[in-house]
Amino acid sequence: MTYVGWKVLAYQYYHDEPRLQAPITKEELLTTVRDSFKVPDWDISEQKGELLLTHTQTQSEVKVEVHGEDITVEYDDGAEEETYLVTLTSDCLAWKRGEYEHKQLMREVLKKLPWEAKVGCHIEDGRFKVVYSSNMQRGFEPFEVTPRRWLECPIPEKRVPRRRRLLRAKPPTSYLGTRIKVPRKR
Repeated sequence: MTYVGWKVLAYQYYHDEPRLQAPITKEELLTTVRDSFKVPDWDISEQKGELLLTHTQTQSEVKVEVHGEDITVEYDDGAEEETYLVTLTSDCLAWKRGEYEHKQLMREVLKKLPWEAKVGCHIEDGRFKVVYSSNMQRGFEPFEVTPRRWLECPIPEKRVPRRRRLLRAKPPTSYLGTRIKVPRKR
């Protein structure tokens, strides 16, 4: 099988359990990724709502998108469907000589991402093989998954600004409920 790149899925989304969903926006997720990859090692650019990271040593590009993507993972207890909101992909057009360095770049990207739930897949002939999963113990045999992209992302682009209402203080009243005059301070 021919290795053509890798895909990392991060920021797990729990649609069955609203109490585990933190209120977040696409803009905040992209800002978190941007802050994780600093300037001397990475060049950062933005195009049409996507983030493009370029590793300065290898000149490998990593495309960052925020959208929902499902994968089905076979655990010992049975199959579970997991949803991730941040997708990082990188293509490798090199022969075997550059393949190892490109796979090491995926490991570096996985370490830099701040979220706990992450899945790393190698892309071989259009098939996705999971080689890293934070939800599984180390030492598992790589297995194939089929990522399914959502048509719409479940989180908003930006926060809707909330209009603040000013509450006026109630006028002072006596214990009988009638208004009283309060002397002004001089």
